[in-house]
Amino acid sequence: MSSSAGGRDTRRYSIREASAEEAGPVLRRYIELASATRRYFEASRNDPVERFVAEAGHHPVFELLPPT
Repeated sequence: MSSSAGGRDTRRYSIREASAEEAGPVLRRYIELASATRRYFEASRNDPVERFVAEAGHHPVFELLPPT
């Protein structure tokens, strides 16, 4: 993947899909910040993170890895 800041600097990144356990807390925070996305989740924002871990297969989360 390539990314550029205003066309000035282009860097190549690798991506890695997060495990369900890693994705759970991210997804929980995501629906807190992006309330319009809540309808796509079975878990609600007050549910324990384990509910989001269970849904992680339906909502992939990726980590950008810095260039090596």
